[in-house]
Amino acid sequence: MAIGSDFEIFLVSPPGLEAVLCAEARALGFIDPKPVAGGVTVRGGWPEVWRANLEIRGATRVLARIGAFHAGHLAQLDKLARKFPWSENLRPDVPIKVEVTCKKSRIYHAGAAAQRIETAIREELGAPISPDAELCIMARFEDNLCTISIDTSGESLHKRG
Repeated sequence: MAIGSDFEIFLVSPPGLEAVLCAEARALGFIDPKPVAGGVTVRGGWPEVWRANLEIRGATRVLARIGAFHAGHLAQLDKLARKFPWSENLRPDVPIKVEVTCKKSRIYHAGAAAQRIETAIREELGAPISPDAELCIMARFEDNLCTISIDTSGESLHKRG
């Protein structure tokens, strides 16, 4: 994604505090904040992601949602993960780790899904996969929709001091 492109940013919230985080995001001038289960979505680009990491006090993490696709089984996930435009957001020289969560989806084995995505990134982009990598790709499967995000916060934001 280019610096000026607009995408969804997900501000992760502690349970029950979505409305408070939404009000904070609105007060700080973020575009179109909406409370959803587990956090708040806003629109913006990379400057808003960086600003959210610096200014938002109620979020535990800031996720840049870089894409989504429907996958009903592991073979389909393997095929679609290989077609995903990884090079638009990732560099081949930066180690990556992948974390997956599955909820109400036909793909229910997070480990198998993570393995498919890691293989696609390694073979299509050429980036090394490491469980100790600082850059984390998060894939969330819900109702057969795979949402791919980059965790832009690293450690939980409450540890920033």
